[in-house]
Amino acid sequence: GNTNVAYYKGLLAMYQLHELIGEQKINTALRTFLQHYAFPHRPPTSKDLIHEFLRISEPALHKNIRKLFL
Repeated sequence: GNTNVAYYKGLLAMYQLHELIGEQKINTALRTFLQHYAFPHRPPTSKDLIHEFLRISEPALHKNIRKLFL
């Protein structure tokens, strides 16, 4: 079915994010995300993760990052 399309779309978005902001910033955003939403906090949404990517990146890149995920 279409599960492969969704998988590859996510893979490509993360690859493009890597090209935009780099591995170190992605890892920092993921680390902060995991710490912030660890139990007993509320479960995160995909928008919460995107917010972390935006928070850690340069404002000039925000439009491109939003295009990848929203």
